[in-house]
Amino acid sequence: MASYFGEVVYPSSRAFWFSDEFDEEDQDNSENSFEFNAEWPKGSPTSIKTLLIIEGDMILDFFETCVLHDAKEVCKIHHGSGKPSFFYSISEDLYICSVSPDVKLHHTGIFVDQISNILTTAKGIIAVTCSHSSQYKTMEKIEAPSFLRSLTTKGTTRLEKVDAPRITQPNIVSGVCAGALSFADAIKKPATLYVLYVDGFSLDSISAKPLIDLCVELKCCSPHQTTVATNVFNKGNLYI
Repeated sequence: MASYFGEVVYPSSRAFWFSDEFDEEDQDNSENSFEFNAEWPKGSPTSIKTLLIIEGDMILDFFETCVLHDAKEVCKIHHGSGKPSFFYSISEDLYICSVSPDVKLHHTGIFVDQISNILTTAKGIIAVTCSHSSQYKTMEKIEAPSFLRSLTTKGTTRLEKVDAPRITQPNIVSGVCAGALSFADAIKKPATLYVLYVDGFSLDSISAKPLIDLCVELKCCSPHQTTVATNVFNKGNLYI
């Protein structure tokens, strides 16, 4: 029997049909029952000037090594048996949300909903994530070991000193950072998403340069700060 594109082909047995339905229903119920539990020992902040959300192994490793070592942990978000996510207070003006790598893509919406009160409280939101350079689709020839691209909500001005052109179509961004940007856009909140595209699977002093410049602009670290790092992230030779 001939088969055509777009043709609806029903299963040869009703057993398969109902089995698929039940499997999908069970999966939906499992996802809907999943919860994140946030612990704020001293209560959640009532005012935040800037909320920085970081996501992705390389981004997390960089911040944990170079920024968060002196930060004050103010919230822990538990999710199952995986590594928790955290909120840190860098200053009165800056809070950082460190998204655990154990947050699955299909739980992104639930996570964003869990932190929606903080997203609403923040006057401005900046999200930073990463991806491999091969995932960036463009006709432009890019030879740099790493580069930043960005997306913003309406009315948001990008950081002037950070070279981060707009992400072009047909590129897409997923994860908590993308979800936070969408949430901010829905409530008309100023927000910027930065994606660090890297041509390898580790950061070194060269490929981390756009990230360092971004952190300096956000006042996460000082350009005059020098920390000799041996086997930074166990992946590179970063010095800042």
